[in-house]
Order: sequence, then structure tokens, then C-alpha cells
Amino acid sequence: MNIQAEKPAAVSAATVPLAERNALGAMRDLSFFRGVPQVEVREAGHAFRLPVFYYDVTHFSVGFLAPLEKLRELLPSAEIHPLRATPRHGLLHLGVFEYRDSDAGPYNEVSLSVAALPGVSAPVGTGLLKAVREGPTAYVWQLPVTTEIARYLGVEFYGFPKFLAQIEVQVSAGWGHCRLSEKGATIFDLRLELPQATSDTRYHYHTLSLREGRVVRAEVSMQGRRGSSRLRNQVRLVCGEHPLGRQLDGLRLGRALEVTYAPVMQSILTSPVEGFPA
Repeated sequence: MNIQAEKPAAVSAATVPLAERNALGAMRDLSFFRGVPQVEVREAGHAFRLPVFYYDVTHFSVGFLAPLEKLRELLPSAEIHPLRATPRHGLLHLGVFEYRDSDAGPYNEVSLSVAALPGVSAPVGTGLLKAVREGPTAYVWQLPVTTEIARYLGVEFYGFPKFLAQIEVQVSAGWGHCRLSEKGATIFDLRLELPQATSDTRYHYHTLSLREGRVVRAEVSMQGRRGSSRLRNQVRLVCGEHPLGRQLDGLRLGRALEVTYAPVMQSILTSPVEGFPA
């Protein structure tokens, strides 16, 4: 596999100090971010800090079994191999993020991604567990967001397949709810029972995306209170009549393997660190 460095284009960049307060003047907890230098990048009338810091986030997610042949149709390169949970099934991951404070401002986001590895084909079961322990990798298939600045940053610097959408998020009485729609057409409605978030932990994962004809990898580091459950928490996903909803329904998703929940967390998204031809 031919790996080459991949850097986002920029008009100008300069190292900047940590911002002690958010746009509303509230103090931030910066202990997780100290020692990580940022640069300010200005391009096309936008100003960004890279790597991107997320200071206050709520997140919940669910992983569904899905047929391998359906998941392979979503991948842009034969060099990317879906992780196999069974001999014939991989994992489609659906994540919901509520960013209350970030370098890109407040916004909501939904991630639809395929658990995968570049360059190697993992064995069944054991390969999946090993990859998760070492920091999971996923190809980002869809990444709708609620603000233009978040969309621009994701598309131009990371090649993420972002588009503007309406994302309603609610967490109440041990349940998470997300309704994703575009221009009034429902893509999906998700309701799931959330596990108890009892442990403070640090963890990371890797994203794969398509940028300028190349698959690029970035890393996300997280810390916060987090819980997960493989006890088949109640999960209800209803796909809508939006074209993406119909496509999601056509993936023939199976049972939910794991539900995760982080009521309060922080994270860092690096710039792309490597790339290979798609």
C-alpha cells in the first residue's frame, strides 16, 4: 500500500494560544488540551483552528450488524476492508454528537460509518476485538451537520461527506432520541436505551475519508464519562422516505451489537495524517 503524507491546503497559518473562554464568555476546562499546539488557518473567508478542539460534547452511538456485501458497496477503495463480526457480517456504526462548545462553534452531527481497516483483511471475531482494543477505524460514509462552518471545515480539510441537515437530539430519563431530516424529509428516527456512564476514560479512534481522490486518515482522541453495553439495550431505528433513508433501509441492518453513551466529554480531531490512492 502506497502511503504518503496528506496535508490540508491553507492560505496562511500561525500558532495560536488556547482560548480560555467560549464565544459566550464562559470559562472552559482546558486540562485535556494543554500541550497540544494549534495553528489558525484562514481560507475562503473562514478561520479555523487545527487540530480542532471540542470542549463540551454529548455523544451516543449504536453499532448494527450488516451484510458484508452491502458494506463493501459503500467503500471507495479495495484497499479498505470491512471488519467482520461474523463470516458474512460487518458493522455499521451510527453516532450522534451534540457539540455545545467547539472551535467550529456549537452544532449537531450524525455519523454513519463502516468499521474497517486499510490494507489488511481482519479475521472474524478476534480481528474485530483486537482492532477495537487498539483504537477502532471507520470509513465515514455520511456525516450530516447543522451549521455551514462545520460543513465547510469537514469537506474542505478532511474530505468528510458532510451536508446540511436538521438534527434533533434529546437525552432524557435514560433514553436517547435523534431525528435526522433534510428539507423536511425524514432520513431516520432513532430511539435507544442508554447505558450508565460510570467511568472516566480516555480513548481514541481513526477516521477514513475521501479527499481529492485519496483516502485519508485522521485521529480522534476523547476523554470523559462513558458507558457501553452489549446487553441488547432497546434500540428502535425507523428509516424515512428521504433517499438516504431508503438507502440506509436497503443495507438490511441486523441486531444492535453495542450501545455507548458519553453525557459529557471532550475531544481532539487531528489534521489528516496519511493517505493512499482510492
